[in-house]
Amino acid sequence: MSTPLSRGEIRGDTATMKAIAEKDDHSAVGIKLTVHGISNIDQVAGTFCVDVTLHMWWLETELKSRCAKLDADVVPITDQECLVPHFHFENSLSVEPVEPDEPETIELRKKFPPGMVHWERRMRCVLMEQFELAEFPFDVQVLSILIRCNSKADLARGRYFMLLRPDRAGRGDVGVQLKPSVALTEWLIYRPNAETAHDKNGKPLFRAHIVVRRKHFYYSFNVVGMMGAITTLGFTTAAQPPAEFADRCTVTLTLLLTAVAFKLVIADSLPKVAYVTKLDAYISFGFVLLSILMIENAAVAKVQNESLRESFDSAFYAALASVWALMHLIMCVVICRHVARCKEHLGAPEPDNSSKAVHVVQTIRMLSLRGTVIKASGQPAVNYMI
Repeated sequence: MSTPLSRGEIRGDTATMKAIAEKDDHSAVGIKLTVHGISNIDQVAGTFCVDVTLHMWWLETELKSRCAKLDADVVPITDQECLVPHFHFENSLSVEPVEPDEPETIELRKKFPPGMVHWERRMRCVLMEQFELAEFPFDVQVLSILIRCNSKADLARGRYFMLLRPDRAGRGDVGVQLKPSVALTEWLIYRPNAETAHDKNGKPLFRAHIVVRRKHFYYSFNVVGMMGAITTLGFTTAAQPPAEFADRCTVTLTLLLTAVAFKLVIADSLPKVAYVTKLDAYISFGFVLLSILMIENAAVAKVQNESLRESFDSAFYAALASVWALMHLIMCVVICRHVARCKEHLGAPEPDNSSKAVHVVQTIRMLSLRGTVIKASGQPAVNYMI
């Protein structure tokens, strides 16, 4: 098993178009993936959707003489004039072209070395991924896109994938590129990485990995915060005399039922997995604490000695409150260290285009454009819901 790639790392053979042409390497297939969108990350089903454009470049000897006579900058050709690499998405559930009526793009360009063919097609894929949710909601996930070349014609030609570098430094990413419009409301996206390799049967592979980290504020505030407040209110029963079990029981039972109702309400927003996540452990600890309070209230009410009852009750509440506070302190330290470690290994995320500020700017631009159109046409505006 290979070691994990770090943020933005590339692994495998890399070359420029010029280098491939100079070596006259007809086996090399330059490959690049452009990601236009990511959506529907379903951790329970283990799937996610991605909108990508796949680019491939390779040399065709028969077309070298034709390239020297190109009249236009871009000349389309057909798949009958070249051997297009056959590929499939290894971890796909479904793959469909974004524009089914439009054929794939196969072309020659004047700026390319003679004989260099460019192929591209935009596709929408539903891909499978194994998500590890033990750290939920502070988890980091890797979205993988696996492409395999699997035809006998390509194997007979000895084809292999190669990450194509720009001819000049600083002109685009290598292997996989995220469009600036790619954004997820629930996740931070980090610079992707890519690698090329061969499987155990010698078939070429291309892997693109997009690292995402969950924005945990929603769960920290709306779930951890609310459950913590409900549980903490259980300590207010200390204001009631230890002998008044009925009054204490009423408060504790009410809070316990409130916690049960709260868990049922948020159940749909929590992952349903066969193991305990960090958030599950916190919620369960809240239930345990309220249950312990209920048992203690019943036990202390049975003590006949008033002074012993008062001292035991005070000591118990002080000890339990200390444990509750210490648990939160440890939890905060662990979370802060986890987030710091993620930032250290992953670096800064890609610009978050899902932020409110971006949407405000886009809305202002739309309204400005709408006003310009109205002035130019002199027609009343059509009302749109923004």
